[in-house]
Amino acid sequence: MSREIRDEMKKLSKADKAVISKMMSYLYTRSINQFELNNMQAEIVGMAAEGSLRGETLETVCGPDYKKFCDELSADCLHKSKIELFLEVVMILSLTFAILLPFIYFSERFLGDPGKVNGFLLSFEAGKLFGFLLVPAFCGGFGILIYQRNSFARKGKALLVYSLFYIVTYFILRVVSEMIFHGEITINVLIPAIVTVAAFLLSFLTKRAIASARMKEKELV
Repeated sequence: MSREIRDEMKKLSKADKAVISKMMSYLYTRSINQFELNNMQAEIVGMAAEGSLRGETLETVCGPDYKKFCDELSADCLHKSKIELFLEVVMILSLTFAILLPFIYFSERFLGDPGKVNGFLLSFEAGKLFGFLLVPAFCGGFGILIYQRNSFARKGKALLVYSLFYIVTYFILRVVSEMIFHGEITINVLIPAIVTVAAFLLSFLTKRAIASARMKEKELV
């Protein structure tokens, strides 16, 4: 979010800010180009600011059906390419692993069984380790997508849908992981942590460069 948009947002009412937040969450699930999405946010905030000067709420300006408004706004916009979507998945997975591996390591070192830790080496039951990694990675990506897709649902519904999805997925992936992976595995947590951080940064920068190039190409047409 640019400084100009942040400054405009500060002038809006709490209700309009909440609506804009839901709109952007919903629009994010439409696989819209990153820079196109920024332009949409600026347009929505500008509409809300102009309406506020006239004493109107955002609902009055764009109508009570926010989902329909967002669908119409994004109908002819530039969407993410397949490579951008792929890089987004890589970003989610790599960031999840980069956070979870050190978390598991320090949890075992200070709160669990110190015998499982030797320097940067971590010994763990293979099934449980992959289960711990897969569940947050899958739910953190696809689950949040479901949550955002239901941004305009009545209060509490989106959270309920996400919670049910997380619980069901947790048990399925944990069971599958422990069925496939057996025995104990020892890993050097420093190496995958560095690799996953590098993968996140590389995928983020590449995705941003592709999105920027496609947006400039559209503007030239």
